[in-house]
Amino acid sequence: MSVCSVGKWGLLVLFLFLFSGEFSVALAQDGAESPWSWGLLISIFALGLGGFSAIVGMWVGRDTARPVTLALAMTGLIGAAIGVGMFQSYLDSVDSIQKRADLSRMMGMVKEIAIASGDMELAALIEAESGETLEMPPPVVAEEEVEEEAEEAAENEEAAEDAATTEDGADAPQEG
Repeated sequence: MSVCSVGKWGLLVLFLFLFSGEFSVALAQDGAESPWSWGLLISIFALGLGGFSAIVGMWVGRDTARPVTLALAMTGLIGAAIGVGMFQSYLDSVDSIQKRADLSRMMGMVKEIAIASGDMELAALIEAESGETLEMPPPVVAEEEVEEEAEEAAENEEAAEDAATTEDGADAPQEG
């Protein structure tokens, strides 16, 4: 099998991957987000093709006076570098999915905190960042605080009136 026919088969496989609807459905059958996106597949294919061409180029332009073991060692090193690059691409994709899930979970928790606390500034921040509008509960807590403040003010007024009448001497005991 020549190098030219290997490249043709590689292009055929890439073409089939790009235009195969069944492949993308098979990637995410369980409903979870799959790390195998088209970008990752194309990157891995390109990395493999580039590594393969480096190995072929090394063997074609090899100095025949040097031992074959050096060429084999270089082939192994190039292959290991390609494998590490492919695996790192996959791990980056998995990490990206995990970060999106963590961010979504944290935004949900912040939304719950904003709704439970009734903090309008936090709700405005969430709306600015996520674009979602939060339905805040009516300010029941604020009305209770207003009623408590009104009661305290009325008690303070009564205490002030009692103090004023005591100073005037109207309520002072009379001797006689």
